[in-house]
Amino acid sequence: TILLRKTGSTDILPTNINVDANQKSVTATFDLTGVATGSWDLLLDSNGQVVTQIGGFIVSPWQAILNFES
Repeated sequence: TILLRKTGSTDILPTNINVDANQKSVTATFDLTGVATGSWDLLLDSNGQVVTQIGGFIVSPWQAILNFES
């Protein structure tokens, strides 16, 4: 299990998880629509052993930057 956690917010579970064949890396997709910006803790539970990276994931607001030259 992998998830994102922030005090005062609901845990975010991935919409998709892929573990490589040798089980040394994992790729996860999260839907961050409407979630609070800032630092989130990243939790990974592998066979009952939980690893937490405090502030290991940052959600920042997306901003479109348009640069027009005439």
